[in-house]
Amino acid sequence: MPIRRGLVGAPRDYLAPSGAWPNGPFEKNAPVSVLYAAHIASALDSAIDNAGMTRTAAAEALEIARPTLYDVLGGRTFPDLHTIAKAEQALGVQLWPDSEETLGMVP
Repeated sequence: MPIRRGLVGAPRDYLAPSGAWPNGPFEKNAPVSVLYAAHIASALDSAIDNAGMTRTAAAEALEIARPTLYDVLGGRTFPDLHTIAKAEQALGVQLWPDSEETLGMVP
């Protein structure tokens, strides 16, 4: 796995004191990858609900462990490319944001 420079901790570690995962607000110094992780977690959670799937069924469809899915949804880890690609394919949705402006959470 590549080493991430300048990125310490989990995505939810960058929440502002009044923030709640995944809606924020986030600290002003939050890396853009944190905002992407929040957007993806929120969109993935909605897509699973809209598909009428359980989290267990969703994890199976994404070919990941259920705890991994909960970690992504809870902001405890960054989603990897496999998870994003499988989720977009399995759920028929776009999870990756088009740009920073579409995030609505830019600090």
